[in-house]
Parts: sequence; structure tokens; C-alpha cells
Amino acid sequence: MQSLVTRRLGYLIALSFLLSLAVGCGSSPDPRPKEGQSHILRVASLAQHFRTKYKRFPEDAEELKKWAQALKTDELRRMGIDNLEEVLVSPRDKQPYQINKPGNDPQAKMGMVSVLVYEKEGVRGKHMTASSMGSYSEVPRDELKTVVPTFAR
Repeated sequence: MQSLVTRRLGYLIALSFLLSLAVGCGSSPDPRPKEGQSHILRVASLAQHFRTKYKRFPEDAEELKKWAQALKTDELRRMGIDNLEEVLVSPRDKQPYQINKPGNDPQAKMGMVSVLVYEKEGVRGKHMTASSMGSYSEVPRDELKTVVPTFAR
């Protein structure tokens, strides 16, 4: 009788071990950068450089572009930008990136904005966004409307 109990206990332990392995071996996030990630992060970095110089974020993408066009080629290269016109356009939706003017948000006054740069059209209902802190994400269109007051799509 005791060997039957021991055997069942052994099976349960083995089964528990196998189940824990199966549960723990789920798929991990794709470590490869998403298409457009480097572009949008460079635009966010450019907007941060603008903020450093003028103590405010750019009013819109056009103001950022005009300012960046006046920078020396070496300055742009230090920011990882070889072709300004190419970087300012999303390779995903082929539209110029948009700037979220943060307004009077207290975090924005400290330079922290959850969505600083975003795609105008997006792809399949999602818009790539970049924060002022150097992170990026894909945000569903409806959620973007709540984070970016001027987003009208």
C-alpha cells in the first residue's frame, strides 16, 4: 500500500514539474525593434533637444522641422540623424510624425510627456508613439484620442 502511495506521489511531483515547465516556457516578447521605432525615437530626441534650447516643446511638427533644418549636419549626426526629411516621416504610414503639445500638464513642465510624438494615420488601427523619456509603444486609435487632445481621427 505504501509503495502505491509513494508511486502516486512521484507521478504527481513529476506532473507538477512538467506543468511548471510548460507554463514557464511561454513565448517571450519579440526583442527585435518594430518598424519605425528608430525613426520615432529620433524625432522624440530631436523634440527634447528643442526643449532644452527653448525651455518648451515645439508647437507642432512644422516648428520642429524648421528648427532642425537650421542645425548643422554634425549636430544632426550626433543625434543619429543622417537624413532629416526621412526621419521626420513614419515608414509605417508614410505620413509626417505629429507632435503632441503637452499644454499645462505638471509632468510636461518637468519634461515628461507620455506621448510626445505619434503617427498621423497609424497602421491597422494602431499608432506608434514615443514619450519624452525615450520609450515607444503602439497605441490603439481610441486610446490615442484620450491621451492626445488634438488628435481628431
